[in-house]
Amino acid sequence: MLSMDNGKTIFDHVALEVNDINGTVDLFRDVFGFSIEKYAGNLDCPQKVWFRENLQLNKTDSVIVKKGGFFNHLALKVSNKDKVIEDLLKHSGKQTSDGPNWILMPDGLYFEIL
Repeated sequence: MLSMDNGKTIFDHVALEVNDINGTVDLFRDVFGFSIEKYAGNLDCPQKVWFRENLQLNKTDSVIVKKGGFFNHLALKVSNKDKVIEDLLKHSGKQTSDGPNWILMPDGLYFEIL
């Protein structure tokens, strides 16, 4: 656990807006093994979900900017890169010209698997 005793700022979490919150929750649980810490709303269709792994998902009905926005990609270190890439592809992800470890999901999430 990190301590703020030294007065430094510590990164706590990142929050992503997603259109399909249930599908995105399933993706992070099934592929990456993330665990839900808490949620807002009904768990069948939550408005927000917080994972223990410092990720928050916020449901939005707005159109999410996919190009030229503030968010580019999530780089995740995993223990079995080939398995995670295979699982992302099973969740309708597509490999890109950036390389075989770069997977673009249908909702615009872009993963670099390390």
